[in-house]
Amino acid sequence: MAIDNIMKELREMKGLSMSKAALALEIPKGTYASYEYGQREPNIEMINKIANFYGVTTDYLLGRPEAKLPESPIDEFARAERLKELEKIIIKEYLALGNEEREAVLDFIRNCIKKEEERKNSQETYIIQRAARGNPNLNTPVVETIEITADEDEMIDNIPDVGLDYFSTP
Repeated sequence: MAIDNIMKELREMKGLSMSKAALALEIPKGTYASYEYGQREPNIEMINKIANFYGVTTDYLLGRPEAKLPESPIDEFARAERLKELEKIIIKEYLALGNEEREAVLDFIRNCIKKEEERKNSQETYIIQRAARGNPNLNTPVVETIEITADEDEMIDNIPDVGLDYFSTP
C-alpha cells in the first residue's frame, strides 16, 4: 500500500478531517491533501513527523510489508495486565470523556468509597436477643442479649433461613 493510502487510512481511523490533520502537522491543507492524493511525496523530515503524529513507524507509513500497525497503548496495557474486555472498554470510555465528565466520574467513585468507609468505621452497634438452650432437664429456654456491629448484623441478615424445624429436637 502506498503512503497516500496509508495516510488517508490513519487519518480516518483518528477521525480527523484533512484540515485538522494539516493543522496538527503545521502544514498547509493543500500540502497535506497533495500527500494523500499521491500528487506529492513528503520528505524524510515530514515522514517522521507524520509517523509520530499517527503513532506508527516510518516503515508502516511507507507501506513496508513486514511493518504492522502498532498496538494502541490501551490494548498493549490491557494485554500486559490481562484485563477483561469490559475493563478495557471502561478504560477507553473513561479516557474518551472530557475533563469535567472525568471529574464527575471520579467524584462519584470518591463519594461511594467515602460512604463505604463511613459504614465500616461506624461505631453503631445493635442489641439483639437470641434464644439459647437452657437446662435440657428443666426444658427452660434462656434469652441471651448480645451486642453486634453493623457488619455482623449484615452478615447475619445474609445467612439463609433454614426454618425452625431444623433446630427442633426429636
